[in-house]
Amino acid sequence: MKRRTFLQTAAAASAVALLPGKKAYPRRKLLFPQESPEPALQRLVDAAMDKGAEYADARFVRSQHQQIQARKEAIYSINDRHSEGIALRVYKDGNWGMAAVRHGEEYDPRWKAEEACDAAHIAGSIQKLPFTNDGRLTGSKRTWHGQSKRNPFEVPLKDKTDFLLSLTRPPLEKQGIVYTVANLFFTRDESVYVNSLGGSAEQSATITYPNYGITAYLQQQGRIDSRNSDIEPVQAGFEAIEAYDFKDDVLISADEVLAKQAAGTIEDGKYEVLFTSTHLWKALYDVFFPHLDPYKLFGLDGENPQWRLFTPSDIGKRTIGSELFTVQYDNSMPFALGTHGWDAGGYPAQKGTIIEGGQFLGLPGSDEFQHLGRQWRGKSMGAASWQHQPQFAMPNLVVPHTEEGKSLQEMVQGIENGFLIAGRNQSIVAADGKGYRSTGQLGWYIQNGEVKRMVRDFVYDARLEDFLANIVELGGPQTVTVGGDLFPQNNNPGWSTPFSVSMPAVKIKDVPMYSSAK
Repeated sequence: MKRRTFLQTAAAASAVALLPGKKAYPRRKLLFPQESPEPALQRLVDAAMDKGAEYADARFVRSQHQQIQARKEAIYSINDRHSEGIALRVYKDGNWGMAAVRHGEEYDPRWKAEEACDAAHIAGSIQKLPFTNDGRLTGSKRTWHGQSKRNPFEVPLKDKTDFLLSLTRPPLEKQGIVYTVANLFFTRDESVYVNSLGGSAEQSATITYPNYGITAYLQQQGRIDSRNSDIEPVQAGFEAIEAYDFKDDVLISADEVLAKQAAGTIEDGKYEVLFTSTHLWKALYDVFFPHLDPYKLFGLDGENPQWRLFTPSDIGKRTIGSELFTVQYDNSMPFALGTHGWDAGGYPAQKGTIIEGGQFLGLPGSDEFQHLGRQWRGKSMGAASWQHQPQFAMPNLVVPHTEEGKSLQEMVQGIENGFLIAGRNQSIVAADGKGYRSTGQLGWYIQNGEVKRMVRDFVYDARLEDFLANIVELGGPQTVTVGGDLFPQNNNPGWSTPFSVSMPAVKIKDVPMYSSAK
């Protein structure tokens, strides 16, 4: 779809409300949770089919969000948000249309069905998209609930604030620690889905994300350094917090940032570098994984076509990375942010291989990409909220660990002259999107298979094709981190739903490293 076509389609959908002759149906009020959403969903689907839709589905979503922040010795902010509503989606006259119903809105199912069908008709007059029900949910009602044992929204607020202060206060007792901050993020989505094929599903997913940051300043050295936690968001409840020893973790981080204050810099050169998964997952998330989005693959992201690492003709032909480099997707991965039973398009959670041994095999697709005539490797759909139409959603991504099971220490032993880099940092992406410059939160010099000293003020450069081709070793399961970002749209405007990245430690040769202090 060209940008002009996309804008025409969006404008057409917006114009539906201005159509003359809209029938004045009596309206009824949407009431949740006083009534079950499923009958309301079924009425909307039935009304859409009566209006001539070839297919219809309706989703009710109730979303809860909470963020609590502590700074130093006090609670700084508490934010709660809640929203719920229904989205009716139809396929009619060759394209998709949607109508939304906000909680408390007065409406009539026939009116909303007409609104969605009108939107589909206008979109279809601009562009025809093929349609198939293959793989979509049918039959009896299904249920799926994520791995949450203790709903964080039922936990007393005092338990949460006490936890945050237990992270921010102890490091302040160490000389040189001048500032601490800690956050708690919780989200919970409950949904009910009904379609015109007789399929229905009830699901719930909870995400918990605690994190903290520590800042050190020693006046005699005039340096300010920070260390952020390596803890990642997980699809789980409050039990994820209760099961982890944060007391030791935060004190270790405080010692690390104080040690960094006294560290020296590096000599410029090319080195063998051991990247912990706590660092590399985020670097690839920022720079490489956007190239695995079909919107970029087909040039629909509005960016310069020369900034694409892959083109459609590369599917099944292009090699990138060493033979050790494999990328899979898995929307059933335990505790991952993108895991579900059925996605927003009605497809079951799927998994497959995107890159195998360096060869680009293809991507999972969605309803809006079927017209491009490619052999899609499954489906992955999502919606930013109840009022957004489902579209392609980045799935959970997996760089598999090796079966040999080498630990980080065992990987260090194989390095004669190199570095160990840890901790997530934001990367500076090259203008063409095919490379980046970054620094880890922490770094150590390795000599003769031993970690010798901490280093600071360093950066490394990575051109993606060379960087991935120079992978020489992958770590075992004990080196794996499952990372993720609760707000993926901050990294890529086209990413509307969170997903996780699982990967082990990775050893890469010939990495250009420079002292940023010089």
